[in-house]
Amino acid sequence: MTVLRRLRGVLVTGLIWGTAWLILGLALGIYRLLTFDSDVPLTVQHSLKIVEVSCMVCFVWGGISGLGFGVALSLLEAGRALSELSLRRFLLAGAVGALIPPGVYLTVAWVQEPFADVVVPIVIVLAVSAVLGAVCSAAILALARRKPTGADAEAA
Repeated sequence: MTVLRRLRGVLVTGLIWGTAWLILGLALGIYRLLTFDSDVPLTVQHSLKIVEVSCMVCFVWGGISGLGFGVALSLLEAGRALSELSLRRFLLAGAVGALIPPGVYLTVAWVQEPFADVVVPIVIVLAVSAVLGAVCSAAILALARRKPTGADAEAA
């Protein structure tokens, strides 16, 4: 497989993951909007900004996680056909790829200014990220293994 094909695969994986996590960001943004408590009334512009920020954060987080997954998979499973890849290894690579962004961010934040009582929030963030990564990697494998139908089958 050429380097350009691998690069394209990694970028497409990052885009797919970012889009999938964008949906989570939309749900979180709407939740934040509904539970927002302030003495100042919210305008439509501020309401949209709350949802927009959640969507952007989740899209970038998912995209970076997808890139990490794609790079790890292209390096570890190079030269293997999709039929040879086990679901367990795929899920593990997805979980590990999804742990990279929050792991790096939380480590840098803690080194810059150590804070106490962070074990529970960190574990929650890392667990949610790992589960999302495993789910996204399973979806990628299912998409890659699907049988072509209709026009796709004729092109193949």
